[in-house]
Amino acid sequence: MSIKKQIIACGGDMVSDIAMHYYALAQTTKQKPRVCLLPTPSGDNAEVIRTFYGAFSRHNVELNYLSMFHNNHPADKHREFILSQDMIMVCGGQSKTALGIFREWGLDIILRDAYDAGVVLCGGSAGAVIFSNSSLTDSYGDLRPMPFLDFLPGSMCPHYRAKERRVAYRSAILERRIQPGYGIGDGAALHFIDGNPYRAVSSTKEASVFYVDIDKSGKEEKVESKRLPISYLHDREVQDELIWGAACFNLENEPASETVKVAVEATV
Repeated sequence: MSIKKQIIACGGDMVSDIAMHYYALAQTTKQKPRVCLLPTPSGDNAEVIRTFYGAFSRHNVELNYLSMFHNNHPADKHREFILSQDMIMVCGGQSKTALGIFREWGLDIILRDAYDAGVVLCGGSAGAVIFSNSSLTDSYGDLRPMPFLDFLPGSMCPHYRAKERRVAYRSAILERRIQPGYGIGDGAALHFIDGNPYRAVSSTKEASVFYVDIDKSGKEEKVESKRLPISYLHDREVQDELIWGAACFNLENEPASETVKVAVEATV
């Protein structure tokens, strides 16, 4: 059985997006997934870590986090620790600083090995684009192209619904300062399997994902945006198909399964 390499890239915050948690956990195929937060882009912000623990405490999971600022795990054990996880979530924040820290401590290589080994990688905003080939970053103050870890082909733009980001991203693609790629709005995520876009999902009805490329069919080149089909995670049928059948949410053998299921759905 071949290893499935997965990345779930959210256009906005993922740490507090409960619906996205359910979807991401379902991809681990584990009854009690081991989930680790990398809060590096936030500077290991204590509130981000508390939000992560508070949001995931409702699930049957084993939680942990890796602090690069406070050394809560020995540096010589980072590889062993990361590879022992079933899911790694990277929070949003400062993408340039996070990338530098990852490379300085060798986490870029460790995360690549974890990805190749089948650990589900996910994140929102800076925590998503860090896995892309390139993105626009506001780490310098203005929006400018920046290369990232290149786990995924093409570029990525989070917060795509924001006009400033959308215009800057389209211009950068048209001027060939960045590769064509995906514009992902807040409340939306694009799930990649083996480097290919597999499914777009959303936790809000207005959220969307676009593939943005250069249209060369006319006399003048222009940017073309194609909206991808998306599954709304609050839809009962979508939940039944994509979430409740997963090992960590399998309630069929529980005596009070329907009561539990209704209670869980009320939080999604």
